[in-house]
Amino acid sequence: MNDMPSTKGPAAWPRQRLVGLQNSAHRLNRYAITRPLARLIELVIRLVYGAYMPAAATIHRSVHFGHNGLAVVVNRAAIIEEGCFVGSHVVLGGRAPHPGAPRLEPGAAIHTGAKGWGR
Repeated sequence: MNDMPSTKGPAAWPRQRLVGLQNSAHRLNRYAITRPLARLIELVIRLVYGAYMPAAATIHRSVHFGHNGLAVVVNRAAIIEEGCFVGSHVVLGGRAPHPGAPRLEPGAAIHTGAKGWGR
């Protein structure tokens, strides 16, 4: 018998700084006085990680981004729930005249190059 814990699945994924930064920006974005700091964190994410994750987007802290979110674009109205995996070069955006953005249910996996539009 092997007593080692399973290394598969969301519970085994390490928490990423990228998600921590975005969650901090999301909390700072709630109040007008701290919104400039949220924008600064968005800029840091853009420059350091090459990803666009606005502070208004809702991303659970257990979400894992492949290759540290390289070239990932997330709409400000998108919601990514717990345990999701998002690969590199993924676009989760809206459709121009129609409101709304994708919502990833818990445990969803979106692999490299996928595009998600609308609701």
